[in-house]
Amino acid sequence: KKKEQLIVSVEQLKREATKKEEAYANQQAEFERLNKQLSEANDERKKQLKQLQQIIAERDVLGTQLVRRNDELALLYEKLKIQQSTLNKGELQYKGRLEDLRILKLELKKLRHEKGTLQDKVSNTDDL
Repeated sequence: KKKEQLIVSVEQLKREATKKEEAYANQQAEFERLNKQLSEANDERKKQLKQLQQIIAERDVLGTQLVRRNDELALLYEKLKIQQSTLNKGELQYKGRLEDLRILKLELKKLRHEKGTLQDKVSNTDDL
């Protein structure tokens, strides 16, 4: 009877050992699966960090270009303002010259009229 109890006890211990080995194998497989996931997550994180650095570098380049373009635009607006001012002054001077020309034409017309009148008077005095 003791022998049977020992056999039963040994078999029970073997079953427990087998269960524990299976549990250990399952835990080992789970550990390896989690390690693989962690490694993949780290690789993805490195990839995303690299992309982030690239995007930041592109942003900085675009920011520099934007500042440069804004400076160029401000300079162009300043040049445009100067040219517009010069154009306005030139237009005023042109209008002044046109007015001078109009006055001179009137003066010329008046002088021609006086000349004609004086020539008539001179003719009349010659006739006398």
